[in-house]
Amino acid sequence: MRLILNELFVICLVATWGIQHSLLASNKVKSKFGVDPLNRWYRIGYIVVSILTLIGLEMLISIVLLPQGTKFAPFIDILTFNGKIVYYILLITAWVIGLGAFIQINPLAFFGIMREKPSSIKIKLFYRFSRHPMYAGVFLGLTAGILISTNTVDLVKIISYMSYLTIGARFEEKRMKTNMEGYDIMYTRGFFFPYRAKHFQILLGRDISSEKKNKN
Repeated sequence: MRLILNELFVICLVATWGIQHSLLASNKVKSKFGVDPLNRWYRIGYIVVSILTLIGLEMLISIVLLPQGTKFAPFIDILTFNGKIVYYILLITAWVIGLGAFIQINPLAFFGIMREKPSSIKIKLFYRFSRHPMYAGVFLGLTAGILISTNTVDLVKIISYMSYLTIGARFEEKRMKTNMEGYDIMYTRGFFFPYRAKHFQILLGRDISSEKKNKN
């Protein structure tokens, strides 16, 4: 029972972090602080708070809860050739997609050093692949983590992060639709990954008629 409570506590911790992360990013909270949705100083503060609270969350889980988790055999053995292939393909793909999308959106704008413009929506390169390519990269990286996890607390933590990515991205889309001009075009892409025929048509550049009036 004590071990189950540890896993439940991890879920609550990640959920609490996710709620504060999404609330601070919301237009309603920004309006309470008297700033516009794209205010770069608010963005800097938001990033700093998010990073510091995430570090605190990880330290708490790693130091207090992880040692009390139940050990189990990993889903793949990374010491075997096949295990290495699966793990590193996922990991490398995650880094390529996630880091590539991060560079594409301009790190200076992401961290609030440069003000983001309402018209700065991206529709090419990695954003042909997904509405949220950075999250897609993180999702793949977390999937690789699941495959080699050997601790129930660690496994629950990773699944909780993946769940928040999915839920948080939904809230982000609503905010982006309000703040960014022409965001509706992003709904022609897959959420994290392409899964419909039209998604692959856009990815392969075969159907770009709906994008001609938009700028990258």
